[in-house]
Amino acid sequence: MLNPTVAQLSAILLHLRQVFTSHVRAMALVCAVDGALDARQLDRNQLPSYELAFASAELFAAETVLAELSAASSDLAILLATTYAADACKTVSDRLLQVALDLEGDAGSLRQFASSAQLAEIYRTVLSGRALDDTGRLLSESRERSATSTSARNSPWPKASSAVWRPR
Repeated sequence: MLNPTVAQLSAILLHLRQVFTSHVRAMALVCAVDGALDARQLDRNQLPSYELAFASAELFAAETVLAELSAASSDLAILLATTYAADACKTVSDRLLQVALDLEGDAGSLRQFASSAQLAEIYRTVLSGRALDDTGRLLSESRERSATSTSARNSPWPKASSAVWRPR
């Protein structure tokens, strides 16, 4: 594994995926009549349906961005991926809490998880002002390096030399 933060975020996302799956099952039960999804019940539960759809997309994106990291990934790529994944954990957790409330399910264990010391430490490590400043600085430096090398390659002017160029 690349670093402990990536491993911890992956474990948190796995837990959120399991909670998400249980919420989807609960939604299906609430919206089923005689073993089949009922349009009226689905219509009555639009908000949790949308929250589940958004949570699904955010979970998938966060899982994917972490899975795409490798030993060759730059520090900046790792920081950007962990920043996105940590933020997604917060958002998905909030969405799943809302779904639990809307479906009148038990939100106690999810609330406990959302306020856990493990999650708080990850958020401090990845999403604190200092951490975001460091990520922003690396991103800015990367852009400056990229702009400098790109502009030098794409310049219509010859490289600087001691010779003076004069039009003919």
